[in-house]
Amino acid sequence: MIKVSVFYPCSADSQFDIDYYCETHMPMVQQLLGQACTGIAVEEGIAGSAPGELPTYHA
Repeated sequence: MIKVSVFYPCSADSQFDIDYYCETHMPMVQQLLGQACTGIAVEEGIAGSAPGELPTYHA
């Protein structure tokens, strides 16, 4: 089994379109990998390490 993790850093001026990532990018990856891809998961950063802080990563 191989697991690939990709982190997209979050900052006050960065943007990340989670819907595009989930609906467009992930199906493309599945198609390109074919049967070798047995599952996918996306985890979205929702909070920083302290109250009111941005998450370290978007996803």
